[in-house]
Amino acid sequence: MVRAFGRSFLLSDGSLDREKLASLVFSDASARKRLNGATHLPILVRMVAEILWLWVWERRSVVVVDMPLLYEIGFQRFTSPYTVVVSCGVETQVARLQRRDGLTRAAARARVEAQMGIGEKVAMADYVLDNDEGVDMAGVGRAVWGRVAGRVRAAREYGISRRPEWTIFCHKAVPKTRSARPPPKSFIR
Repeated sequence: MVRAFGRSFLLSDGSLDREKLASLVFSDASARKRLNGATHLPILVRMVAEILWLWVWERRSVVVVDMPLLYEIGFQRFTSPYTVVVSCGVETQVARLQRRDGLTRAAARARVEAQMGIGEKVAMADYVLDNDEGVDMAGVGRAVWGRVAGRVRAAREYGISRRPEWTIFCHKAVPKTRSARPPPKSFIR
């Protein structure tokens, strides 16, 4: 971060002045690009290492990754067909940011507008959780989890996909194969 933005973005204790950095990157697209360039690769490397650890050594069938910029950096190609987008209206997003982070309306709106539009994300998602007021997110989340876990079990049972660890290792080198036997109807979107 110091290489990308200089020491003026550090607090007296040496930690990052997140408020100052946010103020810059959400008002300046070139600064946001510089931030993304400085952070995305190290974050992705760490995330992939953790996913592989869970798949290979801990033998987890499903790993849930909470990734706000999933589509912006193209990582959905490694997670599809199991991507879930939590959506709400722009005004709800702005109000929540104001409450959570103590931002002005203009600062909150700038953060929302700096991201890919929720409509674009919803169009690419396999599942959408509508998170506007009054929604039981825990219940909806459990329902989606049941469907995703069911699809993973169905895929394995019918030979539709490989073990997850091989999907990520071989994503570019070896295309995913499909069984000649059709999947059950519940598997089809």
